[in-house]
Amino acid sequence: MNFFKNIFLRIISTFLTFLFFGIIISTFSFIGGLFSNESSLKEEKKREIKKEVEKLVSHYHYWIDNKSRQYEGEISVKLNDVNNSKYYKKNINAVSWGYFYEKIVEHDKLKLSTIYELFDQISRTKVLSR
Repeated sequence: MNFFKNIFLRIISTFLTFLFFGIIISTFSFIGGLFSNESSLKEEKKREIKKEVEKLVSHYHYWIDNKSRQYEGEISVKLNDVNNSKYYKKNINAVSWGYFYEKIVEHDKLKLSTIYELFDQISRTKVLSR
């Protein structure tokens, strides 16, 4: 009987040892997971910032109006907006040129803020009236 008691105690003590080390390992992995979540949140914020600072397509433009006044400035638009506009323009089922241009203006009007800023700057510096 004593023999079975010793075997039973050894089995229980081995099980409790594995349980103890399992709890310690789980605790360390849980604590490590807390720190990795913080770093993954930082990485996610960095990705969001990179999305905001998208590549811009820029073009320096020079033109003369019908009264021989010269204008110039750099026009910048997000590359993603240019690509979306190209795709949208190819897929418009236009019944007339007016409808075609109307759809393009509706689609792109909120994406042209840098162009509007250039025109506003020219208007202020050249003291233009509407």
